[in-house]
Amino acid sequence: AAARHRKIREALGREPFKPPRIAELASIVGASEVELRRTCKTLAKAGFIVEIAIDHFFLKTAGDRIVDVAEQLSKDTEGQFSAAQFRDRLGNGRQLAIQILNYLDRRSITHRKGETRRFVKRPQQTPADAQSW
Repeated sequence: AAARHRKIREALGREPFKPPRIAELASIVGASEVELRRTCKTLAKAGFIVEIAIDHFFLKTAGDRIVDVAEQLSKDTEGQFSAAQFRDRLGNGRQLAIQILNYLDRRSITHRKGETRRFVKRPQQTPADAQSW
């Protein structure tokens, strides 16, 4: 399990804002999608990774940095920013940026109004020490 966890951590950390989805991650790690999905769900419950969208996991540290980006972007744009501005800050594609923003909206970290969003609040921290993982 430790070797698999290390491979997952390394794969998700290569491009923190554009991590591989489960199918690609399974190929990298050398596990079946079903097996890897189960492992990732367990790691997410422990607070080490975050499932932003279905079968799309991010390191907890990347999730924290995403919140930082949304907060700073909101400050830089006088309170409201577009999905395109967010995408450009993260350096990922539009579809993934929208998935991340929807995740932030569901957790009341950001709030969507029309085509713009504003930063609302930082999430409560989880007890897991992701730095040590």
